[in-house]
Amino acid sequence: MAARTTSFWPLPGAPPTWLERLRELLSRIREGHYTLKTLTQWAAQRYETKPGWTERSLRIILIYTGLVEISDKILKLSERGAKYLESDDPEVVLDALIDRIWGIREIVFWLKDGADVKELLDRCNRYGVAWRKQSQIIYRLQWLMVLGMVKKTHRGYVLTELGYRKMEEMAKMGLKLTPLTDTIEAVEEKPKTIAKYEAMPSHNEIQQALLELGNLEGYEVAKEYPIDDERLDVAWWRKVRKRPDIIFEVQRAGDLYAALTKLKEAWDLWECRVVLVTSKEYIQDAERWLKRAFHEMEKYSRIILWSEVEEWLQAARVRNQMKKKLGLDSE
Repeated sequence: MAARTTSFWPLPGAPPTWLERLRELLSRIREGHYTLKTLTQWAAQRYETKPGWTERSLRIILIYTGLVEISDKILKLSERGAKYLESDDPEVVLDALIDRIWGIREIVFWLKDGADVKELLDRCNRYGVAWRKQSQIIYRLQWLMVLGMVKKTHRGYVLTELGYRKMEEMAKMGLKLTPLTDTIEAVEEKPKTIAKYEAMPSHNEIQQALLELGNLEGYEVAKEYPIDDERLDVAWWRKVRKRPDIIFEVQRAGDLYAALTKLKEAWDLWECRVVLVTSKEYIQDAERWLKRAFHEMEKYSRIILWSEVEEWLQAARVRNQMKKKLGLDSE
C-alpha cells in the first residue's frame, strides 16, 4: 500500500464545482501533452487563480491522489484516473482519497456519532499530525461532502447513508484508524530494514544536530520555522538576511510527499536552498519524486543522509575547538 500524505487542498472554485473541474482537468491531460507547469498555467488562467496556489492544488489533487502519474515530466492518467473519466463515478475519487490522503479514512470513522471541526482537529493531532489551524480538516470535510459521504447539521458533521455504507465496507476490508507514524512504507518493509530504521537517531535529535551545526557554521538558526499552516524542521539564515538561506526537512519516517511539498513551498517563497535529511531507505524514492513531481526545484535541492549530518557536525566541532585553541574564535 502506498504511503498516505497529510497534505490536502481544494480545487479552484466553490466545492460544488470541484468534481466538474476535476473531470475537466483529467480530460485535458488525456487529450493534451501537459507538464505540471503548463497545466498550471492553463488552469490559473481559466479559473483566475494565482499560479502558486493552483500548482499546489493540482499537485495534491491530481498527483498525490494517484489519479495522475508523471512520465518524463509529462502528466498521464493513471488507471484510476481513466476509470473515473469513463464511469463518472464519484466513488472512484473517494477510494483514491481513502488510499492516499491521511485523515480521510480516520474522519469517516470518527463521524460515526458526529463531530465538529474542533473535535476532529484534536483527534487528528492526537494521532500524530501537528496542525495548528482548521484548514486541513475543513478541506477534508468539504471533499467528503462533495462526494456524498458527509453532511452538516446543527450538531456538527455526520455521515450520510453512503458514508455509513462506506465506513462498514472499510471495516470489513480491515482498514482502521491509523496513527500517522504507522502509515509509512517502513512498516511493511523487511525486519532487516526496520532494524536499520530503529538505529537512526530520533527526529528531535537530528533537528538539534542541525541547530548546533548551523550555529557552528555562523548562521542564525530556528527550529519549527513557520510557513503558512505548517512548520519547517530547521531554518538557517545569515545575520544580515531577513529570510532563510537554507531549509531542512528531516524525513526519518512518515510522509515523504509532505516533506517535499513543504520544501517546495519554502523554495517558492524564499528561493532558498532546500535540503531533505533522510536515511538510505528513502534516498531512491526521494530522488525519484524530486525528478518527477518536484523537478522545478531539483537544481536548488539536496538530499543527504542523517549520518552525513553527524559527520559534518563532528568535523565542525573539531574545527571550532581548534579555532578556540589558536585564539581565532573571536576574529
